Amino acid sequence: MYSLLESLDPKEQQVIYFRFGLETHQRKSLEEIGRLYGVSKEWIRRIERRALTKLRNADYFQHITHYSM
Repeated sequence: MYSLLESLDPKEQQVIYFRFGLETHQRKSLEEIGRLYGVSKEWIRRIERRALTKLRNADYFQHITHYSM
């Protein structure tokens, strides 16, 4: 899973780590993350959505590559 996170840019990685509590085991809300970055929760939601889309696509292509070899 952590190798998939490397496909994200640093801000996307941080948002995913905060949202799912990957380092601290404490999840943060969109609003809390927005306050940390000085942006709105909607801006964080966009970053999160973009990151999750990238992760889904990366995972999908990993499976295809695995089965096609």
